[in-house]
Amino acid sequence: MQIMPNSLEESSRPEQEGLGALVAETFLEYERRIQGEIKEAEKLGDSIRVRKLIEEIEKYKLGRIADTERQKGQEVTILGRGLEYTVYDIGSGRVRKRHNTIEEQNDILSSWTITDVTEKERIIKEVTALSEVSMSTVRTLLDQQKIPPELLGNPVFEEGNTVFTQDKAVPLIHYIDDHTLEESKRVLEGYIVLVHALWRCGVSDAVFKFTENNGVAENGAVSQLDFGECTFQKPEVLALLQKREWLNKNSYKFLPDDELKAFVKKRFGEEFTAEKLDALWPNSL
Repeated sequence: MQIMPNSLEESSRPEQEGLGALVAETFLEYERRIQGEIKEAEKLGDSIRVRKLIEEIEKYKLGRIADTERQKGQEVTILGRGLEYTVYDIGSGRVRKRHNTIEEQNDILSSWTITDVTEKERIIKEVTALSEVSMSTVRTLLDQQKIPPELLGNPVFEEGNTVFTQDKAVPLIHYIDDHTLEESKRVLEGYIVLVHALWRCGVSDAVFKFTENNGVAENGAVSQLDFGECTFQKPEVLALLQKREWLNKNSYKFLPDDELKAFVKKRFGEEFTAEKLDALWPNSL
């Protein structure tokens, strides 16, 4: 994997004046090169390299964002970002999540090699519509004590649905990268337990991006980190189960081990069924 040259990192330092246009042009060249490598990896079916390249460009962008914040006198530690939220480490085992601006969302989609303006608008519109309903409903259920907050990382909302804090956790995608096959299987069993627990509350993952939207807390429990992509309608959940939606997502395709893929296919197929849903979903909903 290619990495950013030192000259580019140095040229982005604030003390080097008059290089703004050069820095921007150099970064654009870098971004285009990585996007080209992503497309080549996609043609070869190398899903692991695709993920690593996307993570590389996002890591560099987050470094630039942190540099900008420091120039404003704000020392921040950015752990990562998804399409909707940027995640900051605030210490004491907690993180703060801030909703991304439209400009930031467009930038993130570019990192994912989505460059068509119309397609970007469609994705942002769809994600925003789902998130608004999901976040509002989850907050109501939490307020009514109908969802154990630990299932969602004990969220505390600060500014509507745009800023909230949450328990710090390692996303499953990174946990799996750093642990053995057997340890990875155990946390995926934990994800099954989490899904079933949420079903008992009348809540379900609506997208099954299981390695991206869920994480492992310090106590080893698996919690749902992104609850802006939930559904509360049993027929919708049933349709997702019938399609085995998890097999269509990068969370499955990007798993680093064929044996782990076989494990997910088998265990999720056994546990995410219409029969299980009927047994666990509240009768009143």
